[in-house]
Amino acid sequence: MGLLEKIIEIIGDEDKAKEVVSNLGQFMIPKDQYNKKVQELSSLKEELGAKNEELESIRVSSMSEQEKLKHEFDKANQLKSEFLRKTARLEAETLFVQAGLNQESYNDIIDGLVHEDLEQTKKMVGGVISVLTKEREKAIATTKEDVINTTPKPNNADGIETKPVQVKNSFNQVMSHKSSDTKGNIKLL
Repeated sequence: MGLLEKIIEIIGDEDKAKEVVSNLGQFMIPKDQYNKKVQELSSLKEELGAKNEELESIRVSSMSEQEKLKHEFDKANQLKSEFLRKTARLEAETLFVQAGLNQESYNDIIDGLVHEDLEQTKKMVGGVISVLTKEREKAIATTKEDVINTTPKPNNADGIETKPVQVKNSFNQVMSHKSSDTKGNIKLL
């Protein structure tokens, strides 16, 4: 389904839909032009990566042995840090999912909660989950209370509100007009 057909489906008027599509043209670029730009940017990104690698190799070749070792050590520490953060993020996402939250609920705050220290991440996420759970339970309780308080009381057949005393008296009246047969079965008169 094309854009025009989708807008016609939503609006229901073909002339208005054509007008909307023609006005959208100033905010949109054609798909082939977009694909061409994406391809150009991808090739530029690859060239930039190659140039960065070339510059890095030139810089490393001009270093002393001690500087090379320090450089490799720094790269290894950076990779370790990235690995620890990714592991902690995965664990945090798992905790959020186990708590019944979807990605939209925690996506904006997860980066601020994730640290290289997994235990610290778990502690932070646990605190957030605890707060969210308490707020959810509080909202559910408030909603239940509102529903109970705003629901009208049921009426009896005559349109008069039924009270427990009335029900008891009605039962007693029915029972006073009973008789029993020889088998002990109750018959209403």
